[in-house]
Amino acid sequence: MKTHKVIREFGRIHRQQDFPKSKDYFSEIYLENAAFDNLWNFVVEHQEENSQIERAFSIHKSRGRDFIKVKNFVGVIETKSGTSIEILPKIYQAQNIQATRKIFLKMLRCLRNAPFIRIQEAHLHANRFPILEVFISAFLEDLSFLIKKGIKRDYAKVEANQRFVKGKILFTQNLRENLVHPERFYVEYEEFHSNNAHNRLIKSALLHLLPISTDFQNQNRLRQFIFIFDVIPASKNLAQDFRLAQNHHRLYQHYFPLIEWAKVFLLNLSFVNFRGRYLNRAILFPMERVFEDYVTHIFRKYLKGYEIQTQPKSWHLIDQHKGKPKFRLRPDIVLKSEETCHILDMKWKLLDTRLPDKNYHISQSDLYQLYAYGKKYAQTHKTPHLYLIYPKQAYFQEALSPFQYDEDLSLQVIPFDFHKEGEEMIGEILAESSI
Repeated sequence: MKTHKVIREFGRIHRQQDFPKSKDYFSEIYLENAAFDNLWNFVVEHQEENSQIERAFSIHKSRGRDFIKVKNFVGVIETKSGTSIEILPKIYQAQNIQATRKIFLKMLRCLRNAPFIRIQEAHLHANRFPILEVFISAFLEDLSFLIKKGIKRDYAKVEANQRFVKGKILFTQNLRENLVHPERFYVEYEEFHSNNAHNRLIKSALLHLLPISTDFQNQNRLRQFIFIFDVIPASKNLAQDFRLAQNHHRLYQHYFPLIEWAKVFLLNLSFVNFRGRYLNRAILFPMERVFEDYVTHIFRKYLKGYEIQTQPKSWHLIDQHKGKPKFRLRPDIVLKSEETCHILDMKWKLLDTRLPDKNYHISQSDLYQLYAYGKKYAQTHKTPHLYLIYPKQAYFQEALSPFQYDEDLSLQVIPFDFHKEGEEMIGEILAESSI
């Protein structure tokens, strides 16, 4: 029987036998030996060769007992022993799993170059519905839409050695193959069928998901779609079929989200690709990217009257070095109007206003970075407004006093509240600019 566990970012994972009477809660879970060893060995195996592993997990020992700390990656992993671990972000005032999962799925819908935009509003309110099942359900919704539009069929060349003439005879091959079989003909003809790379990948995803899903409704729909795709074989070469599917003809545009879902399921493809002999799958996302794309989406959707640029490449720290500019500057968001310019960077870090002597945990390099942005953009816009946006936390609920770089340039450090509507949050962030 498969076991499903849920933990939030920065939580701890322990071995159950070390704490036999302890029960799971949101920031601490306990795994059976096999599952704990799988995850521990996976982290150890990749710790030195993959810096992303170090950003996702760290291993520790306390009073002679091992534990694993979850860090800045969220999503779902499954160990070889069959234990599924859902990792959710740490979001202020979202103390239970359902509330946190709802906010996280809302954020995922805003990821660029990802299929999650198709996650429906109903999924945001589903209780006790693991993220992987949400992904499967969204994939099946996209597939239902495709089937209503019609599965694509293509003409493809077929070579066959058969007892009747169809198409044209390939004389060279016919002589080689049928010298002693004059009753046969080696022919080439075109056949109109649905056995193409796109459909093979979808069939492979369906077959892959059926033993994984634990939701009764998803299982039933998977079986129905497998029956519909019965005549289509599964892919025998995923890499080749994904390459073929990337050559998108306009007639295949409605296949695009399904191919992206297939990458997620068949290649464990999220923003990073964790592989190893100790895990069945790892669909994980760095929270800094999730946060950045979500805030960017909020500005694009609700802010009017401004030119919005995301990670523009128009400036370099050094204008000329041996005839070329060096060290490109790429702020997360630049908002421009005729009168002013606003430069924003998002950082998924936990600030603490109780620690002014430690700079509230603000990285000094982040302040240098914003200073460089401000100085460069000041060449074309008088007094650009600078912002560092961090998630709202228990000890970071209000904007800090401005950091004054010089007489004309200052930096606002502002908390982002996931519980507020987009217009209200934009108003709070840019309030100092009197927008």
